Amino acid sequence: MFLATSLFFLAQQAPAVWADTPQLSPQALNQELDFVAHDRFQGRRTGQLGAQTMSVYIRSQFMRAGLLPLDDKYLHPFPADPAFLDTENCFMQIGKKRLAAGYDFLPHPTSPDGVMSAPMVFVGYGLHAPEHNYSDFEGVDLEGKIALIFRWEPGCGDRDSVMDGRRMLPQSTLAAKVAECARRGAVAVLAVTPPDERQKPKAVGQPFWPQHSRMYKTLSDPSIAAMMPMDELRSSNLEIDDVIGMQMTVFQNSSPLGAKIPVAYLSPRTMRALFRKVGRETQDWVAKTAETMKPESFEIPLEISISCKTLPSKLMGRNVVGMLPGSDPKLADEYLVVGAHYDHVGFNDEGEIWNGADDNGSGTVTLLGLMRSLAALPQSERPKRSIVFVAFSGEEIGLVGSYHFLVQGLLPTDKITAMVNTDMVGRAKDHSVYAVGTQSATGLRPLIEKASAGLGVTVDYTNEEFFDRSDQVGFYYSGIPIVFFNTDEHDDYHKTTDTSDRILYDDMAQIAVLSFRTIRALADVPERMKFIDAYDRLQPVYGQKLQTAIQFPVSWADRLDY
Repeated sequence: MFLATSLFFLAQQAPAVWADTPQLSPQALNQELDFVAHDRFQGRRTGQLGAQTMSVYIRSQFMRAGLLPLDDKYLHPFPADPAFLDTENCFMQIGKKRLAAGYDFLPHPTSPDGVMSAPMVFVGYGLHAPEHNYSDFEGVDLEGKIALIFRWEPGCGDRDSVMDGRRMLPQSTLAAKVAECARRGAVAVLAVTPPDERQKPKAVGQPFWPQHSRMYKTLSDPSIAAMMPMDELRSSNLEIDDVIGMQMTVFQNSSPLGAKIPVAYLSPRTMRALFRKVGRETQDWVAKTAETMKPESFEIPLEISISCKTLPSKLMGRNVVGMLPGSDPKLADEYLVVGAHYDHVGFNDEGEIWNGADDNGSGTVTLLGLMRSLAALPQSERPKRSIVFVAFSGEEIGLVGSYHFLVQGLLPTDKITAMVNTDMVGRAKDHSVYAVGTQSATGLRPLIEKASAGLGVTVDYTNEEFFDRSDQVGFYYSGIPIVFFNTDEHDDYHKTTDTSDRILYDDMAQIAVLSFRTIRALADVPERMKFIDAYDRLQPVYGQKLQTAIQFPVSWADRLDY
């Protein structure tokens, strides 16, 4: 009797919930999920025909709704396997001396490939901090030149530093420094660890390249492979090599630069040699700058050539990206990213297909419904900020697509105000949904609480178990507020039984409406929400180890984000 009464109540209330967004009704979601989670797409495994066909379908829906492409295209390919150095063609040339990739020279793992020959300018720490009356760029012409910089910031090991003690400034991240150098015309950036007690003799980046990585060698050891749960891997249609590739790919992309110019590291001894070419010592420069906070940048009269090259990828994925321009001229150059991954784990030689209806067909069709609902609004009623819809591939093999979206720099990271992700929203338990990441900005939870008013689902803010396991995490590591809607795992997770007939469409529609309201509110809020590292992932403090999405230690000196 109670169940029947509850269902009758929901049926009576439902039209009021999605009456204004029929694209988010249970019927609309059901119809499209039956299509998306069909055998014809062969489990949508990244790089395989089924996933490629699905990306074309999603592109057609973006185009039909009138979304605009980014960089003149909707389909954005990316390498979906670990990057390997092209050791024959990756080097730095200083006069007649050639530094091979390894001890003295290493590209950043998310640097674009490129070959560059240009004059070099030493630009101190590459830091522009006018609030502290400090800038390494004063009087410096970087146009068409290679910028040589120290990592970190002056006096960073000093608790009493006039900057911010041992806490690093936001401008001190490598991504921020590269962006500042590029904005001023630099054609490449070379970064070096300054003289410091934590300095290591080699160029930074060794752990992140398979040819030099202890982690990669450890994971590839047959004795380690023998310890992996093979039954669990087979049930998810995964092999040992898939797991190793996932771990390495996440590791390499943990600190995306979003750079358009080559970025690499030099060893301290190479930096000392360059300084001595102009009669200077690195230790003296660092000590004097820390004392006076008056940096001195200078040209190094050498023609430098660098070549950052990786081997061609053996596996390519495709993100599908489209933008709905904002309606407010003052806010339209700020972006809210709305994402969901469309890939799953494919099929096997026995003909079994993992159709992934909940994971993540449910998020994919929710994304499409949200896109259609917002694009259908009259221009005057559209969100104030621009909304960029991204259907990610590569999530199941290490969140690769979302990391590469950031790596490719399709949007300026500092212009992304928030990211909303839907992943596995079709199997609500007790009519509830997790809202993960709401501590990443002040005011985010109250905004969602308001958005959930009158809905037939309960929002659970306490379960953060899946914080690091879906596409929002890369955005968090880039200092962007996130919201991740998820309804938890279930007995059909990563099994062939995750089919569209097991989805709870009424609850899924309620979650879709919650997502719609959340997106609308985030896009229209007068002042963008300030990011807070409430989950202690970034650790922007001198000497702190990095906490990545995988459990492998990264020392302060080896961190790629500073």
